[in-house]
Amino acid sequence: MNQLLIKNKKGIVIYNIKYKNALNLCLLKLFGGIFENEKLKYSYIISSYLKNMNIKQINLCNSFVINSSFIDTILLNIDFNSSILKYTVFMRNYLELISFNNCDLTFTNYSSSFVNNCDFSRAMLLNTNLSRTTFISNKVKLAELIRADFSESILRDNLFNRCVINNVKLDYSCLEYVYIDHSKIYNSYLLNIMFDSIDFHYINFKNTLFKFCQLLDSRFNNSDFYKLTFLKNLESCNTCYWVTYKYTKFRESKYLSNIYKNTSFDSCEFDKDLKDNCNFYDFSIINSSFNQINYKLNIFKKGSIENCWIYNSMLKYTELIDVFLFKSYIYNSDFSYSNFNSCRLDGLNIYNSYLRNTNYEKNYFNNIVFNDSEVSKSEFWNCKFLNVTFNDVDLSDTVFSECRFENVKFNNSHLDNMIFSNSVLQNCIFIDCDMEYLYFDKTKQINQKIIYKYLI
Repeated sequence: MNQLLIKNKKGIVIYNIKYKNALNLCLLKLFGGIFENEKLKYSYIISSYLKNMNIKQINLCNSFVINSSFIDTILLNIDFNSSILKYTVFMRNYLELISFNNCDLTFTNYSSSFVNNCDFSRAMLLNTNLSRTTFISNKVKLAELIRADFSESILRDNLFNRCVINNVKLDYSCLEYVYIDHSKIYNSYLLNIMFDSIDFHYINFKNTLFKFCQLLDSRFNNSDFYKLTFLKNLESCNTCYWVTYKYTKFRESKYLSNIYKNTSFDSCEFDKDLKDNCNFYDFSIINSSFNQINYKLNIFKKGSIENCWIYNSMLKYTELIDVFLFKSYIYNSDFSYSNFNSCRLDGLNIYNSYLRNTNYEKNYFNNIVFNDSEVSKSEFWNCKFLNVTFNDVDLSDTVFSECRFENVKFNNSHLDNMIFSNSVLQNCIFIDCDMEYLYFDKTKQINQKIIYKYLI
Protein backbone atom coordinates (compact mmCIF):
# COMPACT_ATOMS: atom_id res chain seq x y z
CA MET A 1 0.00 0.00 0.00
CA ASN A 2 1.44 3.39 -1.07
CA GLN A 3 0.57 6.87 0.11
CA LEU A 4 0.27 10.12 -1.82
CA LEU A 5 1.15 12.99 0.50
CA ILE A 6 0.04 16.49 -0.52
CA LYS A 7 1.51 19.33 1.53
CA ASN A 8 0.85 23.05 1.55
CA LYS A 9 3.54 25.72 1.50
CA LYS A 10 4.02 25.45 5.28
CA GLY A 11 4.69 21.73 5.03
CA ILE A 12 1.39 20.72 6.63
CA VAL A 13 -0.12 17.52 5.20
CA ILE A 14 -3.52 18.38 3.78
CA TYR A 15 -4.14 15.08 1.92
CA ASN A 16 -2.95 11.55 2.68
CA ILE A 17 -4.26 9.27 -0.07
CA LYS A 18 -3.67 5.51 0.15
CA TYR A 19 -3.59 3.49 -3.05
CA LYS A 20 -2.47 0.09 -4.33
CA ASN A 21 -1.71 -0.64 -8.04
CA ALA A 22 -4.36 1.88 -9.13
CA LEU A 23 -5.36 5.39 -8.18
CA ASN A 24 -8.98 6.30 -7.60
CA LEU A 25 -9.67 10.01 -7.29
CA CYS A 26 -13.22 11.29 -7.38
CA LEU A 27 -14.43 14.79 -6.61
CA LEU A 28 -11.04 15.61 -5.10
CA LYS A 29 -8.99 18.81 -5.15
CA LEU A 30 -5.20 18.57 -4.96
CA PHE A 31 -2.76 21.49 -4.77
CA GLY A 32 1.03 21.56 -4.97
CA GLY A 33 1.87 17.85 -4.75
CA ILE A 34 4.67 15.72 -6.21
CA PHE A 35 3.75 12.38 -7.69
CA GLU A 36 6.29 10.18 -9.51
CA ASN A 37 7.60 6.70 -10.39
CA GLU A 38 4.34 4.78 -10.08
CA LYS A 39 2.56 2.12 -12.11
CA LEU A 40 -1.13 2.88 -11.88
CA LYS A 41 -2.86 1.08 -14.71
CA TYR A 42 -6.66 1.07 -14.74
CA SER A 43 -6.93 4.13 -12.52
CA TYR A 44 -9.92 6.42 -12.20
CA ILE A 45 -9.62 10.20 -11.93
CA ILE A 46 -13.15 11.51 -12.05
CA SER A 47 -14.31 15.11 -11.61
CA SER A 48 -11.14 16.06 -9.78
CA TYR A 49 -9.08 19.25 -9.70
CA LEU A 50 -5.28 19.20 -9.60
CA LYS A 51 -3.27 22.42 -9.53
CA ASN A 52 0.45 23.19 -9.27
CA MET A 53 1.23 19.48 -9.29
CA ASN A 54 4.47 17.84 -10.40
CA ILE A 55 3.65 14.47 -11.95
CA LYS A 56 6.51 12.41 -13.42
CA GLN A 57 7.11 8.91 -14.78
CA ILE A 58 3.61 7.55 -14.16
CA ASN A 59 2.00 4.66 -15.99
CA LEU A 60 -1.72 5.38 -16.33
CA CYS A 61 -2.50 2.99 -19.18
CA ASN A 62 -6.11 1.97 -19.69
CA SER A 63 -7.28 4.58 -17.23
CA PHE A 64 -10.34 6.81 -17.06
CA VAL A 65 -9.61 10.52 -16.62
CA ILE A 66 -12.96 12.19 -17.07
CA ASN A 67 -14.18 15.70 -16.36
CA SER A 68 -11.03 16.51 -14.43
CA SER A 69 -8.66 19.48 -14.50
CA PHE A 70 -4.87 19.73 -14.45
CA ILE A 71 -4.00 23.41 -14.01
CA ASP A 72 -0.50 24.94 -13.95
CA THR A 73 0.92 21.44 -13.66
CA ILE A 74 4.06 19.70 -14.90
CA LEU A 75 3.42 16.31 -16.51
CA LEU A 76 6.57 14.52 -17.60
CA ASN A 77 6.95 11.03 -19.07
CA ILE A 78 3.35 9.92 -18.47
CA ASP A 79 1.84 6.92 -20.25
CA PHE A 80 -1.90 7.32 -20.92
CA ASN A 81 -1.90 4.57 -23.56
CA SER A 82 -5.45 3.40 -24.45
CA SER A 83 -7.03 5.66 -21.84
CA ILE A 84 -10.19 7.73 -21.97
CA LEU A 85 -9.62 11.40 -21.16
CA LYS A 86 -12.95 12.96 -22.00
CA TYR A 87 -13.86 16.47 -20.88
CA THR A 88 -10.47 16.84 -19.21
CA VAL A 89 -8.60 20.13 -18.93
CA PHE A 90 -4.82 20.47 -19.27
CA MET A 91 -4.57 24.25 -19.00
CA ARG A 92 -1.32 26.22 -18.72
CA ASN A 93 0.53 22.95 -18.27
CA TYR A 94 3.95 21.73 -19.29
CA LEU A 95 3.54 18.34 -21.01
CA GLU A 96 6.57 16.44 -22.23
CA LEU A 97 7.09 12.82 -23.29
CA ILE A 98 3.43 12.01 -22.79
CA SER A 99 1.87 9.06 -24.59
CA PHE A 100 -1.72 9.68 -25.67
CA ASN A 101 -1.53 6.67 -27.97
CA ASN A 102 -4.96 5.26 -28.80
CA CYS A 103 -6.63 7.68 -26.36
CA ASP A 104 -10.06 9.24 -26.55
CA LEU A 105 -9.45 12.97 -26.12
CA THR A 106 -12.99 14.12 -26.82
CA PHE A 107 -13.59 17.67 -25.55
CA THR A 108 -10.14 17.71 -23.93
CA ASN A 109 -8.71 21.19 -23.38
CA TYR A 110 -4.94 21.87 -23.69
CA SER A 111 -5.31 25.63 -23.93
CA SER A 112 -2.20 27.75 -23.28
CA SER A 113 -0.05 24.69 -22.60
CA PHE A 114 3.43 23.68 -23.75
CA VAL A 115 3.18 20.28 -25.47
CA ASN A 116 6.54 18.77 -26.38
CA ASN A 117 7.59 15.33 -27.68
CA CYS A 118 4.20 13.77 -27.08
CA ASP A 119 2.62 10.90 -28.99
CA PHE A 120 -0.96 11.30 -30.24
CA SER A 121 -0.92 8.24 -32.50
CA ARG A 122 -4.32 6.63 -33.12
CA ALA A 123 -5.89 9.19 -30.81
CA MET A 124 -9.36 10.64 -31.22
CA LEU A 125 -9.23 14.44 -30.95
CA LEU A 126 -12.91 15.31 -31.23
CA ASN A 127 -13.71 18.91 -30.28
CA THR A 128 -10.30 19.07 -28.68
CA ASN A 129 -9.08 22.54 -27.73
CA LEU A 130 -5.39 23.15 -28.47
CA SER A 131 -5.67 26.91 -28.85
CA ARG A 132 -2.76 29.13 -27.80
CA THR A 133 -0.55 26.07 -27.31
CA THR A 134 3.11 25.65 -28.13
CA PHE A 135 3.01 22.31 -29.93
CA ILE A 136 6.56 21.11 -30.65
CA SER A 137 8.13 17.85 -31.91
CA ASN A 138 4.98 15.79 -31.45
CA LYS A 139 3.91 12.71 -33.38
CA VAL A 140 0.33 12.49 -34.61
CA LYS A 141 -0.10 9.29 -36.57
CA LEU A 142 -3.30 7.57 -37.73
CA ALA A 143 -5.24 10.03 -35.59
CA GLU A 144 -8.60 11.69 -36.17
CA LEU A 145 -8.75 15.44 -35.58
CA ILE A 146 -12.38 16.48 -35.87
CA ARG A 147 -13.43 20.02 -34.97
CA ALA A 148 -10.12 20.44 -33.17
CA ASP A 149 -9.00 23.99 -32.47
CA PHE A 150 -5.33 25.03 -32.89
CA SER A 151 -6.07 28.77 -33.03
CA GLU A 152 -3.27 31.16 -32.08
CA SER A 153 -0.85 28.27 -31.62
CA ILE A 154 2.73 27.57 -32.60
CA LEU A 155 3.28 24.19 -34.28
CA ARG A 156 6.91 23.34 -34.92
CA ASP A 157 8.76 20.16 -35.97
CA ASN A 158 5.64 17.99 -35.80
CA LEU A 159 4.70 14.91 -37.78
CA PHE A 160 1.12 14.32 -38.93
CA ASN A 161 0.98 10.96 -40.69
CA ARG A 162 -2.11 9.27 -42.18
CA CYS A 163 -4.49 11.48 -40.24
CA VAL A 164 -8.02 12.63 -40.90
CA ILE A 165 -8.25 16.37 -40.22
CA ASN A 166 -11.84 17.51 -40.51
CA ASN A 167 -13.30 20.92 -39.71
CA VAL A 168 -10.16 22.04 -37.89
CA LYS A 169 -9.37 25.65 -36.97
CA LEU A 170 -5.85 27.06 -37.24
CA ASP A 171 -6.65 30.76 -37.05
CA TYR A 172 -3.70 33.09 -36.44
CA SER A 173 -1.32 30.16 -35.96
CA CYS A 174 2.25 29.60 -37.04
CA LEU A 175 3.41 26.27 -38.51
CA GLU A 176 7.15 25.72 -38.91
CA TYR A 177 8.97 22.60 -40.12
CA VAL A 178 5.83 20.49 -39.90
CA TYR A 179 5.55 17.30 -41.97
CA ILE A 180 2.03 16.24 -42.99
CA ASP A 181 1.95 12.93 -44.82
CA HIS A 182 -0.80 10.76 -46.39
CA SER A 183 -3.54 12.67 -44.60
CA LYS A 184 -6.94 14.18 -45.38
CA ILE A 185 -7.84 17.77 -44.52
CA TYR A 186 -11.57 18.44 -44.94
CA ASN A 187 -13.97 21.31 -44.27
CA SER A 188 -11.42 23.40 -42.40
CA TYR A 189 -11.06 27.14 -42.04
CA LEU A 190 -7.48 28.41 -42.08
CA LEU A 191 -7.23 32.10 -41.27
CA ASN A 192 -4.10 34.25 -40.91
CA ILE A 193 -1.73 31.31 -40.66
CA MET A 194 2.01 31.33 -41.24
CA PHE A 195 3.20 28.12 -42.95
CA ASP A 196 7.01 28.09 -42.85
CA SER A 197 9.06 25.15 -44.22
CA ILE A 198 6.08 22.78 -44.26
CA ASP A 199 6.08 19.46 -46.12
CA PHE A 200 2.67 18.26 -47.37
CA HIS A 201 2.94 14.80 -48.95
CA TYR A 202 -0.03 12.86 -50.37
CA ILE A 203 -2.53 15.21 -48.73
CA ASN A 204 -6.15 15.37 -49.75
CA PHE A 205 -7.57 18.86 -49.16
CA LYS A 206 -11.34 19.21 -49.59
CA ASN A 207 -13.74 22.12 -48.99
CA THR A 208 -11.10 24.03 -47.05
CA LEU A 209 -10.72 27.80 -46.92
CA PHE A 210 -7.28 29.45 -46.78
CA LYS A 211 -7.63 33.17 -45.99
CA PHE A 212 -4.85 35.71 -45.36
CA CYS A 213 -2.31 32.88 -45.07
CA GLN A 214 1.42 33.00 -45.67
CA LEU A 215 3.33 30.08 -47.21
CA LEU A 216 7.11 30.21 -47.03
CA ASP A 217 9.58 27.58 -48.26
CA SER A 218 6.95 24.82 -48.24
CA ARG A 219 6.28 21.81 -50.41
CA PHE A 220 3.05 20.16 -51.61
CA ASN A 221 3.85 16.77 -53.16
CA ASN A 222 1.27 14.33 -54.55
CA SER A 223 -1.55 16.30 -52.95
CA ASP A 224 -5.13 16.85 -54.04
CA PHE A 225 -6.83 20.25 -53.69
CA TYR A 226 -10.57 19.75 -54.19
CA LYS A 227 -13.06 22.60 -53.88
CA LEU A 228 -10.65 24.78 -51.96
CA THR A 229 -10.82 28.53 -51.62
CA PHE A 230 -7.61 30.54 -51.36
CA LEU A 231 -8.83 34.02 -50.51
CA LYS A 232 -6.43 36.96 -50.37
CA ASN A 233 -3.63 34.85 -49.04
CA LEU A 234 -0.31 36.50 -48.32
CA GLU A 235 -1.95 39.88 -48.44
CA SER A 236 -0.28 41.01 -45.25
CA CYS A 237 3.26 40.40 -46.52
CA ASN A 238 2.58 40.46 -50.30
CA THR A 239 5.01 37.59 -50.91
CA CYS A 240 5.05 33.81 -50.93
CA TYR A 241 8.57 32.40 -50.96
CA TRP A 242 9.90 29.08 -52.22
CA VAL A 243 6.74 26.98 -52.22
CA THR A 244 6.91 23.75 -54.24
CA TYR A 245 3.87 21.89 -55.57
CA LYS A 246 4.73 18.50 -57.06
CA TYR A 247 2.28 15.90 -58.42
CA THR A 248 -0.45 18.02 -56.86
CA LYS A 249 -4.06 18.26 -58.03
CA PHE A 250 -6.03 21.51 -57.90
CA ARG A 251 -9.68 20.72 -58.55
CA GLU A 252 -12.62 23.14 -58.52
CA SER A 253 -10.73 25.48 -56.22
CA LYS A 254 -10.76 29.27 -55.95
CA TYR A 255 -7.76 31.56 -55.62
CA LEU A 256 -8.47 35.26 -55.18
CA SER A 257 -5.84 38.01 -54.90
CA ASN A 258 -2.96 35.69 -54.04
CA ILE A 259 0.72 36.35 -54.57
CA TYR A 260 3.23 33.60 -55.47
CA LYS A 261 6.96 34.27 -55.53
CA ASN A 262 9.70 31.74 -56.28
CA THR A 263 6.96 29.14 -56.53
CA SER A 264 7.32 25.90 -58.49
CA PHE A 265 4.56 23.70 -59.96
CA ASP A 266 5.87 20.36 -61.22
CA SER A 267 3.62 17.70 -62.79
CA CYS A 268 0.47 19.26 -61.36
CA GLU A 269 -3.14 19.05 -62.52
CA PHE A 270 -5.39 22.12 -62.58
CA ASP A 271 -9.01 21.15 -63.21
CA LYS A 272 -11.88 23.67 -63.20
CA ASP A 273 -9.81 26.09 -61.15
CA LEU A 274 -10.67 29.75 -60.66
CA LYS A 275 -7.89 32.31 -60.23
CA ASP A 276 -8.58 36.06 -60.18
CA ASN A 277 -6.16 38.91 -59.53
CA CYS A 278 -3.27 36.60 -58.65
CA ASN A 279 0.39 37.50 -59.16
CA PHE A 280 3.18 35.04 -60.01
CA TYR A 281 6.82 36.19 -59.77
CA ASP A 282 9.94 34.14 -60.51
CA PHE A 283 7.76 31.07 -60.98
CA SER A 284 8.14 27.72 -62.72
CA ILE A 285 5.35 25.56 -64.17
CA ILE A 286 6.49 22.34 -65.84
CA ASN A 287 4.85 19.13 -67.04
CA SER A 288 1.46 20.31 -65.84
CA SER A 289 -2.05 20.31 -67.28
CA PHE A 290 -4.81 22.92 -67.17
CA ASN A 291 -8.35 21.81 -67.98
CA GLN A 292 -11.43 24.05 -67.92
CA ILE A 293 -9.72 26.64 -65.77
CA ASN A 294 -10.98 30.20 -65.51
CA TYR A 295 -8.11 32.65 -64.88
CA LYS A 296 -8.71 36.38 -65.15
CA LEU A 297 -6.65 39.49 -64.44
CA ASN A 298 -3.61 37.49 -63.41
CA ILE A 299 0.03 38.56 -63.78
CA PHE A 300 2.86 36.16 -64.64
CA LYS A 301 6.30 37.77 -64.42
CA LYS A 302 9.81 36.38 -64.85
CA GLY A 303 9.00 32.70 -65.04
CA SER A 304 8.69 29.70 -67.29
CA ILE A 305 5.87 27.46 -68.51
CA GLU A 306 7.30 24.29 -70.03
CA ASN A 307 5.79 21.07 -71.40
CA CYS A 308 2.28 22.01 -70.32
CA TRP A 309 -1.19 21.31 -71.71
CA ILE A 310 -3.84 24.03 -71.63
CA TYR A 311 -7.23 23.08 -72.97
CA ASN A 312 -10.86 24.21 -72.78
CA SER A 313 -9.74 27.11 -70.60
CA MET A 314 -10.35 30.83 -70.13
CA LEU A 315 -7.34 33.08 -69.47
CA LYS A 316 -8.65 36.49 -70.41
CA TYR A 317 -6.95 39.71 -69.35
CA THR A 318 -3.76 37.85 -68.51
CA GLU A 319 -0.45 39.72 -68.38
CA LEU A 320 2.77 37.85 -69.14
CA ILE A 321 6.05 39.70 -68.65
CA ASP A 322 9.44 38.14 -69.38
CA VAL A 323 7.96 34.62 -69.46
CA PHE A 324 9.39 31.64 -71.33
CA LEU A 325 6.69 29.38 -72.85
CA PHE A 326 8.25 26.21 -74.19
CA LYS A 327 6.91 23.09 -75.93
CA SER A 328 3.36 23.44 -74.70
CA TYR A 329 0.00 22.64 -76.26
CA ILE A 330 -2.92 25.09 -76.16
CA TYR A 331 -6.31 23.83 -77.33
CA ASN A 332 -9.72 25.52 -77.37
CA SER A 333 -8.63 28.22 -74.94
CA ASP A 334 -9.17 31.96 -74.76
CA PHE A 335 -6.35 34.48 -74.07
CA SER A 336 -8.26 37.50 -75.39
CA TYR A 337 -7.51 40.99 -74.05
CA SER A 338 -4.16 39.81 -72.71
CA ASN A 339 -0.68 41.36 -72.83
CA PHE A 340 2.56 39.58 -73.73
CA ASN A 341 5.65 41.64 -73.00
CA SER A 342 9.28 40.53 -73.53
CA CYS A 343 8.26 36.87 -73.69
CA ARG A 344 9.84 33.99 -75.56
CA LEU A 345 7.43 31.49 -77.12
CA ASP A 346 9.14 28.39 -78.45
CA GLY A 347 7.72 25.12 -79.76
CA LEU A 348 4.05 25.91 -79.05
CA ASN A 349 1.08 24.31 -80.77
CA ILE A 350 -1.98 26.56 -80.55
CA TYR A 351 -5.18 25.03 -81.87
CA ASN A 352 -8.76 26.34 -82.03
CA SER A 353 -7.99 29.14 -79.59
CA TYR A 354 -8.77 32.83 -79.22
CA LEU A 355 -6.20 35.61 -78.84
CA ARG A 356 -8.35 38.54 -79.89
CA ASN A 357 -7.58 42.13 -78.91
CA THR A 358 -4.26 41.04 -77.48
CA ASN A 359 -1.08 43.11 -77.32
CA TYR A 360 2.41 41.71 -77.95
CA GLU A 361 5.53 43.77 -77.31
CA LYS A 362 9.16 42.68 -77.77
CA ASN A 363 8.30 38.98 -77.99
CA TYR A 364 10.18 36.20 -79.75
CA PHE A 365 8.14 33.51 -81.54
CA ASN A 366 10.03 30.39 -82.64
CA ASN A 367 8.67 27.14 -84.09
CA ILE A 368 5.06 28.07 -83.33
CA VAL A 369 2.05 26.59 -85.10
CA PHE A 370 -1.29 28.43 -84.96
CA ASN A 371 -4.14 26.21 -86.15
CA ASP A 372 -7.76 27.28 -86.69
CA SER A 373 -7.43 30.15 -84.21
CA GLU A 374 -8.41 33.79 -84.00
CA VAL A 375 -5.82 36.53 -83.43
CA SER A 376 -7.85 39.40 -84.83
CA LYS A 377 -7.69 43.06 -83.72
CA SER A 378 -4.38 42.47 -81.99
CA GLU A 379 -1.18 44.50 -82.01
CA PHE A 380 2.38 43.23 -82.35
CA TRP A 381 5.26 45.64 -81.78
CA ASN A 382 8.97 44.89 -82.12
CA CYS A 383 8.40 41.13 -82.25
CA LYS A 384 10.38 38.48 -84.10
CA PHE A 385 8.82 35.46 -85.83
CA LEU A 386 11.03 32.54 -86.87
CA ASN A 387 9.66 29.32 -88.42
CA VAL A 388 6.06 30.19 -87.50
CA THR A 389 3.01 28.78 -89.28
CA PHE A 390 -0.51 30.27 -89.36
CA ASN A 391 -3.03 27.66 -90.58
CA ASP A 392 -6.65 28.81 -90.94
CA VAL A 393 -6.05 31.73 -88.62
CA ASP A 394 -8.06 34.95 -88.50
CA LEU A 395 -5.56 37.83 -88.38
CA SER A 396 -7.93 40.49 -89.65
CA ASP A 397 -7.52 44.04 -88.33
CA THR A 398 -4.20 43.11 -86.77
CA VAL A 399 -1.16 45.39 -86.81
CA PHE A 400 2.48 44.25 -86.97
CA SER A 401 4.79 47.18 -86.31
CA GLU A 402 8.60 47.02 -86.41
CA CYS A 403 8.46 43.23 -86.55
CA ARG A 404 10.69 40.73 -88.31
CA PHE A 405 9.42 37.57 -90.03
CA GLU A 406 11.69 34.75 -91.22
CA ASN A 407 10.44 31.50 -92.76
CA VAL A 408 6.85 32.29 -91.79
CA LYS A 409 3.94 30.63 -93.55
CA PHE A 410 0.40 32.05 -93.76
CA ASN A 411 -1.85 29.25 -95.00
CA ASN A 412 -5.54 29.72 -95.83
CA SER A 413 -5.76 32.56 -93.30
CA HIS A 414 -7.78 35.77 -93.14
CA LEU A 415 -5.51 38.81 -93.44
CA ASP A 416 -8.18 41.42 -94.20
CA ASN A 417 -7.27 44.94 -93.07
CA MET A 418 -4.01 43.65 -91.66
CA ILE A 419 -1.06 46.05 -91.55
CA PHE A 420 2.69 45.40 -91.73
CA SER A 421 4.44 48.62 -90.70
CA ASN A 422 8.20 49.22 -90.67
CA SER A 423 8.73 45.48 -90.70
CA VAL A 424 10.85 42.92 -92.55
CA LEU A 425 9.50 39.76 -94.20
CA GLN A 426 12.10 37.26 -95.39
CA ASN A 427 11.37 33.88 -97.00
CA CYS A 428 7.70 34.17 -96.11
CA ILE A 429 4.89 32.52 -98.02
CA PHE A 430 1.19 33.30 -98.30
CA ILE A 431 -0.96 30.39 -99.52
CA ASP A 432 -4.65 30.81 -100.35
CA CYS A 433 -5.10 33.69 -97.93
CA ASP A 434 -7.82 36.30 -97.94
CA MET A 435 -5.73 39.48 -98.29
CA GLU A 436 -8.30 42.18 -98.95
CA TYR A 437 -6.97 45.56 -97.84
CA LEU A 438 -3.75 43.99 -96.63
CA TYR A 439 -1.35 46.90 -96.25
CA PHE A 440 2.48 46.98 -96.30
CA ASP A 441 3.78 50.29 -94.92
CA LYS A 442 7.54 50.89 -95.15
CA THR A 443 8.02 47.16 -95.02
CA LYS A 444 10.86 45.27 -96.67
CA GLN A 445 9.93 42.03 -98.43
CA ILE A 446 12.70 39.57 -99.28
CA ASN A 447 12.03 36.41 -101.31
CA GLN A 448 8.35 36.54 -100.50
CA LYS A 449 5.81 34.27 -102.23
CA ILE A 450 2.07 34.56 -102.67
CA ILE A 451 0.42 31.38 -103.90
CA TYR A 452 -3.21 30.70 -104.77
CA LYS A 453 -4.06 27.07 -105.32
CA TYR A 454 -7.46 28.20 -106.48
CA LEU A 455 -9.10 31.56 -107.07
CA ILE A 456 -11.20 33.03 -104.29
